[in-house]
This record gives sequence, structure tokens and C-alpha cells, in this order.
Amino acid sequence: MRHLTGMMFAMLAGLAMRDMPAPAHEFPLQGTWTLVAADKILPGGARARDYGEQPRGRLIVDTQGR
Repeated sequence: MRHLTGMMFAMLAGLAMRDMPAPAHEFPLQGTWTLVAADKILPGGARARDYGEQPRGRLIVDTQGR
């Protein structure tokens, strides 16, 4: 009887999963980002550090891109 109950539960769970909507496409840049460099290239081609030699910063992006 236990075996039959387990099989019935597994079958019902499989049917429920089939009717779930497909997962939404996640924003490709989601996650936590740490600033390691902030350089700008000047018109003459030279590179200048925007926030010094060791800039510090963090950006957190959720699955919606916010």
C-alpha cells in the first residue's frame, strides 16, 4: 500500500509540474558586481583613472534588471 501511495504522489506531482508556467527569462547581468576599475580613454588615446588607483563600489542587479 505504501508503494502505491508513493507512486500516486509522484504522478500527481509530475502532473502539477507540467501545468506550471515556463520560468521567465532572467536578466543576463543579474547578481552582485564589484567595481575594479573605472578608466576613461582620452581623445589622444591615453588612459586616465576616473576614481584613483583602487576604486571601490558595488552594484546589485535583480532578476528584473533593477
